[in-house]
Amino acid sequence: MPGGTLRNVGICGFYERMRGGKPYICRAESSGFRQQSFRARLMGIHRPRVATMISHVFLGTGDFDRAFAFYSKVMAELGLRLKFCDADKPWAGWVAETAPRPIFVIGAPFDGKPSAPGNGQMVGLLAPSREAVRRSYTAALALGGICEGEPGLRPHYHPDYYGAYFRDTDGNKLCVCCHDPQANYPR
Repeated sequence: MPGGTLRNVGICGFYERMRGGKPYICRAESSGFRQQSFRARLMGIHRPRVATMISHVFLGTGDFDRAFAFYSKVMAELGLRLKFCDADKPWAGWVAETAPRPIFVIGAPFDGKPSAPGNGQMVGLLAPSREAVRRSYTAALALGGICEGEPGLRPHYHPDYYGAYFRDTDGNKLCVCCHDPQANYPR
């Protein structure tokens, strides 16, 4: 196939295509791949499409300073960068180096009521490697997080699922996982 190999990544018609040895995500349509506009191609602008359905995730906290210290370390271990922090609001958000979204946000609840974790709710964060899963889990526990499942393979999800589960200092449940046996995701 011109432009590289194609494989379904299982996200509502989105496909991963290899170009120049690097994967990028695009949406398959009945007429073939969506093409860049003629003007963009003439100008040499290349914007790979990224398959995402999440804009942001917001977790409430009752102690912003404590939560910020906790998540700053956990996110650093996952290779995520701080996008913004406003202690007066208070809120802060992190993103991957290569994408503007999704944003992981912590802050005081908008309604001014106390923050409370929900039963059955969990945020799953993608790690670039199994080692990053272990490092972020270790950092979370060192900063007061509570273990909900040590790092390890979870073959009941799929053969390469490697994850760890913990609660943050406000009781919110998180999972950090890696799906790839080589565990080398670009950030």
